[in-house]
Amino acid sequence: MFYADTSIVVSYYCAEEKSSEVEKLLTSSDDIAISKLVELEFYSALSRKVREKAISAKDAHRISSQFELHMKGDYFTVIQIEPSHFAIARNFISSFDNALRSLDALHLATAFSNNIPIVTSDMNLAKSAGLLELDYRLI
Repeated sequence: MFYADTSIVVSYYCAEEKSSEVEKLLTSSDDIAISKLVELEFYSALSRKVREKAISAKDAHRISSQFELHMKGDYFTVIQIEPSHFAIARNFISSFDNALRSLDALHLATAFSNNIPIVTSDMNLAKSAGLLELDYRLI
């Protein structure tokens, strides 16, 4: 099992530079964990892509429908974000030796608390995970 952050999920559903590598990883994995934060950020990313005219609203609805089917099925294991994850995220940020953003710290805390690696294509998130000596994979 691994925790797929939003950058991975977006690359899976939307054509991006790393989509083929992400697709290989996700289709060959039995247990992919995400959180409701990933779900929220996924819709935000789709909305941004529509605003920037990278995809049409029709495509965004089609992509959303596919994602929703996966969410309702057993494609993802949805990990609940717990109050303790916020404290862990705060501790990660307050080490003051990384460039973690608040929601990225929450992704890391969620994966860390569940003893699973995080998979990301976000270089800043991966760098922070490395500085914190957390288990991660950069795609």
